[in-house]
Amino acid sequence: TTTFDVAGTNLVECVRYDESTQRIWINDTQYFGAVPLAVWNHRVGSYQPARLWLQKRIGRILNYEEVRWYQRVVDTIAEELRFRATKG
Repeated sequence: TTTFDVAGTNLVECVRYDESTQRIWINDTQYFGAVPLAVWNHRVGSYQPARLWLQKRIGRILNYEEVRWYQRVVDTIAEELRFRATKG
């Protein structure tokens, strides 16, 4: 399950994935944690949903519902990848 544990402004200033910690940083102090690389790299056509959703929000402050929505997006992608792996 994706985390968002650090309190702060929720301002999306950047979108940066750190493979070593499995974190997607949105500013200097806040990040979504426990995001597997496969989820970050997952493509639907030519789009990477986990990246694109946040990139479209650079310069905005995420409210509670948007944080929860993004967590569900990441968790849904992870579940899809697990499902595919068991069927493969």
